[in-house]
Amino acid sequence: MESPYLVNSMVCSGGSAATSSTSFGNTEYQAVVSTIEARWNGLSATVTNNTNARGSYAGCLVRLAGHDFMDYRVGGTGGAANHGGSDGCINFADADNTGLSSCITEFNVNTDYQNHCTTISLADYIVIQAEAVMGIAATGYTSSNPYASGGLLQRFRD
Repeated sequence: MESPYLVNSMVCSGGSAATSSTSFGNTEYQAVVSTIEARWNGLSATVTNNTNARGSYAGCLVRLAGHDFMDYRVGGTGGAANHGGSDGCINFADADNTGLSSCITEFNVNTDYQNHCTTISLADYIVIQAEAVMGIAATGYTSSNPYASGGLLQRFRD
């Protein structure tokens, strides 16, 4: 990634990127879940010493969402008051974010985002992909009924 900021690196190539998700519903949410599930299923399920592709993928997406959320500034300079939170603007130059850029590249996060960038904002996509991978990785997940009672994705949707 050339830009030190995520929002500048994940540019929507399919048209104008959504800046909010006002017309967002279950169909769009499930489309992101399906994208994440397809990527998950394409990764090796084999776990050996120091090798766990699915675990690394889940860790990447959850860490990405967490660091986007935690990047909140109170009383910024130049008139910028409180800003940040889940806004899709992660600074890769910040030492706390070391490794995020490489995992985004390794797991083709930008490629997957392109399937949704005109309907879902980058910030919302980051949160939804983390929710999706946590649900998929959870015990008892089934793609035929991802919102089954008691399932992790069902809890996110309540």
